[in-house]
Order: sequence, then structure tokens, then C-alpha cells
Amino acid sequence: MTGGRRLVRVDAAGDNLTGPVDTFLKNPVGDGLVLITAGDMAPRSSLRKLFEAAKNALAIPCYEEDQ
Repeated sequence: MTGGRRLVRVDAAGDNLTGPVDTFLKNPVGDGLVLITAGDMAPRSSLRKLFEAAKNALAIPCYEEDQ
């Protein structure tokens, strides 16, 4: 509300966002933080692979607790 860095949050992302995210990572605009969340992503997921290989992105796995 008063300026400063912004956070852009994208929920429920899937492999359909691999192209746009790849384009953004190659040419990021501004100094905001982009947070992308996704459900269960298999190791062969193109979006997961993109984040794991990128130097300016981070993939953090979160696992459901077994009950």
C-alpha cells in the first residue's frame, strides 16, 4: 500500500506455466518476489525441472505427513 517490493503469488501451478516462467526467469522484470506454489509434482514435471535447474529460482519440496 505504501510502496516497496511486491510479492506476486501464483497458486496451484502446473506444467502449463513452464513456458511463461522460463521466459520470466531468463529476463526478470522489477525487484519483486514471485512465489509459485504447486501440488504434488513428479520428478519428471517440466516446471519442477525448470526450478531445480535455474540459478535464480528455488524449488522447496514439502511432503504430506503420514498418519
